[in-house]
Amino acid sequence: MTAVLRTPRALLVDLLVAVLVVQYVVFVATGSAWLVDDPRGMAGFGLAVVAVAAIASVSLVPLGTPTLVIAGAATFAAGVAALVWGLVPGLGPVLVGVFVAGVLVTWALTVVALRAAARRGARRGRVRA
Repeated sequence: MTAVLRTPRALLVDLLVAVLVVQYVVFVATGSAWLVDDPRGMAGFGLAVVAVAAIASVSLVPLGTPTLVIAGAATFAAGVAALVWGLVPGLGPVLVGVFVAGVLVTWALTVVALRAAARRGARRGRVRA
């Protein structure tokens, strides 16, 4: 793991994504979780966690990466759709699942982009601490 991935902000983002995933797994397994009683609540909780993670990662993520922009926009759209139509039987849980999957994909793409940026910086003799 490179130095850029060990910053407090990067660790905070990792922790927030882990909290969201654990909350989602508990929600799916039991039908409710901490602060969450229905799919709309899960979507709202997820959007709040993702908003904090996005704010924390502003200086970390290379925003010009088109893949990250598309993945982030699609994830946000899925989260809003889950929040709006979360109580529709059959549709709400699927939208929440798509939203959480989108968060995981966006997070994974971010880690890959950060590692690639760190390798480019290391080759040039500059490593961001």
